[in-house]
Amino acid sequence: MRVFKNAAVLLLASMLSVTAFSPSRTAAPTVSREKTAFMNEPSLKTPTTTALNMGMFDRNDEEVFGQEKIISCLPYILPLMDGDKFGKYIYMRIPPLHVLEQIFLGPLVRIDQAVPFFGFGLFLVLALGGRNPELSRSIRFNVQQAILIDIALIFPELIGSAMSKSTPMFLVEPCTNFVFYAYAAACGYSIFSNLTGKTPKGIPIISEAAERAVGPF
Repeated sequence: MRVFKNAAVLLLASMLSVTAFSPSRTAAPTVSREKTAFMNEPSLKTPTTTALNMGMFDRNDEEVFGQEKIISCLPYILPLMDGDKFGKYIYMRIPPLHVLEQIFLGPLVRIDQAVPFFGFGLFLVLALGGRNPELSRSIRFNVQQAILIDIALIFPELIGSAMSKSTPMFLVEPCTNFVFYAYAAACGYSIFSNLTGKTPKGIPIISEAAERAVGPF
């Protein structure tokens, strides 16, 4: 079942990436010379219009405001839930961390294990609902970034499933721990940045891809 989920997620991700990165075919609106000259009349450039043209009242996309700080963190539940299994060796060596994991992620992980395609359904909700233009750009960016982190987790999972059971533990454990540290750091950084009012655009490659997927608006 998990193999089917991974294949479906990769297929859906490839379809969405083609749609997201394809150039727009909408023709750019044309402005007549008469209208341009009219708008450039000095008498029309009031202090208000000048301030608006300078972007003084434009919202800064780098900042996250109000309740969006919490909403922007919610998409990261998906990668946190899917990547939790990579922390099994760390939880064994650090029991207090395992207690925290059981409190915050344990219920979601158990639901994912009990309900067929729960994780895939959550992925669909984010992938389709996160493209709603009525959502703010910061929320849409975080949705795309959480999806990309979740997709990135598929590849170490596929590699791990292809490895034989006789693979030495001194290779398996460090590699598994590395994946856990990497995805936990990405999710932790994103959540912390949102809560402090900053859009988390500092993850190499993934943040750039999320930025392109969201677009300029």
